[in-house]
Amino acid sequence: MSSNSSACHVRRWGMGLGLAYGAAMASAIIGAASAPTAHADAGDLFAPFDPNDYSLSIDGMTLFHEGTATATSGMGDIAFADGAESSATADGGIGDTAFAEGSGSTATAHGGNYDTAFADGNFDAATEQGTFADASGNGDYASALGPGSYAQANMGNDDFASAHGSGSEALVGETSGSNYDSGVAEGTDSTALAGFGGNHDAADVVGNNGVVNAIEGNNDLATADGNNANVFAGTGNHDLASIFGNNDTAAAEVGNNDVAAVYGDGSTAQAGSMQEGFGTFNNDLAAVFGNDLTANALNGNGITTIEPSSLANIFDPSSAASIFDPSSAASTVDPSWLTDILGLL
Repeated sequence: MSSNSSACHVRRWGMGLGLAYGAAMASAIIGAASAPTAHADAGDLFAPFDPNDYSLSIDGMTLFHEGTATATSGMGDIAFADGAESSATADGGIGDTAFAEGSGSTATAHGGNYDTAFADGNFDAATEQGTFADASGNGDYASALGPGSYAQANMGNDDFASAHGSGSEALVGETSGSNYDSGVAEGTDSTALAGFGGNHDAADVVGNNGVVNAIEGNNDLATADGNNANVFAGTGNHDLASIFGNNDTAAAEVGNNDVAAVYGDGSTAQAGSMQEGFGTFNNDLAAVFGNDLTANALNGNGITTIEPSSLANIFDPSSAASIFDPSSAASTVDPSWLTDILGLL
């Protein structure tokens, strides 16, 4: 047998193996998509399988195509789209995967290696937006779940973006050199931003109509558990801003090692500085325990502000009420310390 005929034989064998693999994967994907799921409590977030519009592409070959769905892949990549006008693209690297499920949904994994984009949700007629997920870097992951949701892990490596809820948005990375960042928005019309020139930043919101930012610094953390949150940590390093409640604001910014925390409703905590250009202020703490209160630790270093003010002594090691003093009735050594704190409110 000549070398040319051997090469042809190997090529045909490889193509046959690829088609068999593609057929098996298509069967698994389509079967799983059309089977009943356990997501009944998720309402209309998950798009049902559309047998009239789907497309599968593996290693640059379109293996199945029906209707208006489109799937495009490069060598070593997998793309699957299901739903009218849905689109999945995985190319520009190796090991990229893109899955778009739902009418008007778009998933793109490109420009790097081992990126994953997953979009699941139908077109939102109210906002005229489809579900969109984009991952472009190396090892990036973007997942958008819900009508009109948007997730993007872009221009960095090993970034994670997840938008779960109608109209939710998660943007992570966004500038070259922003790596290992995470943004999670879980709720209706909530937004999480992480990275934007920083590394190891994390923004996490659970609730509706919230905005949470951990940007322009390193190792910053912004979290919200509640509705109508406004949280910012960044423009510095090792900043923490966190809320637990509704209609709250917490900001730790323009400084390093600043902390702003709110536990209650309708309250505000601010640490560091609220405006760039007026200096960097570090090691500030602003904390609120209650409703409709404000604590500011601004424009200085090492400032501590606790509201209500009756709690301030608990965090002062020199105070008889300090939780750091083992002899104190409020000490963490004594389980009754929590009752003592609550009694001061």
